[in-house]
Amino acid sequence: MQRNESMSSTLSHETLLSALRAWHLPEPLVLQHLPDGFTSEIWKVEAGSERFIAKYAEQSQEAFEGGLYAAELAEQYGITSAAPLRTKEGALSTLVEGPPGEHRPLALLRFVAGEPLRLGELGACTIYGRLLGRTHRIFLNAGFEKVTFNLYDFVQSEETYVAAQPGLAALIRQTVAAARAYETRCKVTTGVIWADRVEILYEQETGRVGIIDWGAIERGPLLFDIALSVLWLFPEGTGMHEAFLQGYLAEAPISVSELDGLIYYKALVWARQAKYFAYRVAAHVTRGSSDPNSNELSLTEARQELERLLAEI
Repeated sequence: MQRNESMSSTLSHETLLSALRAWHLPEPLVLQHLPDGFTSEIWKVEAGSERFIAKYAEQSQEAFEGGLYAAELAEQYGITSAAPLRTKEGALSTLVEGPPGEHRPLALLRFVAGEPLRLGELGACTIYGRLLGRTHRIFLNAGFEKVTFNLYDFVQSEETYVAAQPGLAALIRQTVAAARAYETRCKVTTGVIWADRVEILYEQETGRVGIIDWGAIERGPLLFDIALSVLWLFPEGTGMHEAFLQGYLAEAPISVSELDGLIYYKALVWARQAKYFAYRVAAHVTRGSSDPNSNELSLTEARQELERLLAEI
């Protein structure tokens, strides 16, 4: 067993090695600890001639496995998706003790070759839109029942860390009420959503694309994912925006008329962001960022954008 770790990790070398015995893996094993995400730690695992990604998540096992099952399902429909390797017992993940007494899920994902899709390059926005639309359609048509985590349930539950931010709970309630009222007036398609950006890799030599890091996907309005993509990746008034929407609508299970309500879901995106960073501030979570002030700055930005959009609704 060789080890190549360039940074500290929650799991010790010995603990991770022991946990990996839950899978059928050829020897020798080589581990490399990679930069952390916001909600997980990851390692590259070389097992003989094969490569995998080990992902140790902060989410509950139920939430984590929703994303793992989605990746597995998408792979069945021909999308390279970093699908999980099932354990010897046929499970999607296994619980591993990290900090004393705290057990979190660990999964082993199939390696996806390529570099991050450069959204500024010709055709990339269309690729992104088509993949997002295609996954929305696959999950809706497949009757995907493995996801129990609901976007609205998370956003509108009033935890103490929300109450600790003056006026934030009222802003979130106003946002949810506006979106729900819109949904009583107009058709809005609900299904399995990412509730985050889609991480896409592109292999230059072959032209193949693949999706990695499925996260803890949720159930909610498909417009939420479109709003998030427009806000964070494809600004309105740009060619990127038009290419993304055309690609999305070419594959998606919604009609173009649903886009009329996008402003409500932009507000919902910022409400969710504000709540998430309020949690990180309260819990002093620093994973995924080297800036000690990033949580406060992100919370302030989300709140300001939310207030601006609510004034327009």
